[in-house]
Amino acid sequence: MNFGMMPQQYKYDRVKPPKSILDLPRYLKELLGGFFSRLFYIFGIVWRSGPAFLILMCFIALFEGLMPVFGALLTSQVLNELQVVITESALGREFGKAAFWSSMVLLLLIAFFTYKILEKVVSRLSNAVTRLAGERVVRHVKIEIMNKAQSLDLSAFDLPAFYEKLEKCQPRGRQPTDPYFKFHV
Repeated sequence: MNFGMMPQQYKYDRVKPPKSILDLPRYLKELLGGFFSRLFYIFGIVWRSGPAFLILMCFIALFEGLMPVFGALLTSQVLNELQVVITESALGREFGKAAFWSSMVLLLLIAFFTYKILEKVVSRLSNAVTRLAGERVVRHVKIEIMNKAQSLDLSAFDLPAFYEKLEKCQPRGRQPTDPYFKFHV
């Protein structure tokens, strides 16, 4: 177990850009390999601290990704129905208030405002779940550090190298979960 420290293979060194088109596969392998290894490492930390949070965060990210598509479709339907109303009005057909109250435009506008409210609720839920997951990850990493420190010999606490390793594995707020779950379209 690493107890909060990333393995040596996860160094954050910049990948050297390709020198030619033949060097492109190496570049992509190193670039994407490093990204996915860090991503799965973070998924593992979040999963060990609470699998329900990881599942919930994935569902919220998927829902937030699909919401704009639904919003665009709903908006297009509202505009199409308004175009029908304006066209009928321009042709001289009467379109009174009674016809508006029973028209599709009113139902679509109600659906659109419901969509906007749901979008705000999901956004706030996403922020709350991300914050709670970050707190759980920080607590989980601190507990792993304490368990590791408990298993060490007291002479290890006198070594400067030990304190360097301890400093590297200290959690820094909610960073472990933030960058990978803020997918916005």
